[in-house]
Amino acid sequence: MTRTKAFRSEASIYSKYTTSFCNNAINSMHLFRSLLICSLVCHVSGEKNHLRTLQSTSSSERKRPVIYTFFELKELPNGQKHEMDVHEKMLAVWTALWYEAGWDPKILTLDDARKHPDFEKYRDGITVNETAVRTPYTVFENSYDYMCFMRWLAMASHGEGGWMSDYDTFPMGISYLDGFSMPNGGVFTGYERHVPSLLSGSAHEWDRMSRMVLDMAVQKVRDEKRELYSDMYALYDIIQNNEHEFIRDMKVYMGYPYKEKHIVDCNALKNVMVVHLSHMRTHMAVDKGIVESPIGEYDESIRPYLATSLNKEWKEQCLKGTSFNN
Repeated sequence: MTRTKAFRSEASIYSKYTTSFCNNAINSMHLFRSLLICSLVCHVSGEKNHLRTLQSTSSSERKRPVIYTFFELKELPNGQKHEMDVHEKMLAVWTALWYEAGWDPKILTLDDARKHPDFEKYRDGITVNETAVRTPYTVFENSYDYMCFMRWLAMASHGEGGWMSDYDTFPMGISYLDGFSMPNGGVFTGYERHVPSLLSGSAHEWDRMSRMVLDMAVQKVRDEKRELYSDMYALYDIIQNNEHEFIRDMKVYMGYPYKEKHIVDCNALKNVMVVHLSHMRTHMAVDKGIVESPIGEYDESIRPYLATSLNKEWKEQCLKGTSFNN
């Protein structure tokens, strides 16, 4: 089984993460920092233990709505693959926190995108010629932006529609009950306006929007020779052409909702469904001192720790006396 296919066993990811991450961290950081990270990251299992234990009783549990994300290891311009370790940890935390919130998290891959009947058409239409110079900004096969486009085909190809989030977007107010029916009658909805961090729609709407996004990408990348282009830009261009093509809501908190270090701004999270802990927002939070990096500076490897820490503090400070997702 390849590493990519292994992601299909979400329980295995989490179990692997909670056991191996703490051990590996000790080899790469000072001991006290490693113990701090381990204690917070492993909190996601809490009293419920590992996802493996949770899933062993799934037959007697309530039905869970599905939340999808997409992941495939990107290729760098020099042909090398991006480091896998940090992504495994992010996927593990994403899986654990969505499961703990009452959802059934599933990870789509490039194999799912390949099932789309127009995969080859769009693959060839959005990628630069093989002889062209690759840069961090060009859309070449297996690049970061290429994978962002492929997730649309992956979602459309499974044929059930539903909810999808980025793997750095975590539940913070959304109820599992929201997952049992499509908001807005199934009309395609973006919850961070044109930023595709949290999306929902019927199967028909996912098929319609995936083709619209990829057709826009072909127009901009192949026909207009746009070098820097992503699915976020495609959504923006779509609404510039017709603002009624999909519903744009704002139910995503962008970044870390702290008043100060370790003090969550609960009021700021009213009417919020999720938090989107992007690279940029995480870097900004570290620079401003809103969050504390366990390694003393920003690095993408700290996001799993920060996401887990935020989730723990949100529950302790904002959910006291509530029965969230019970």
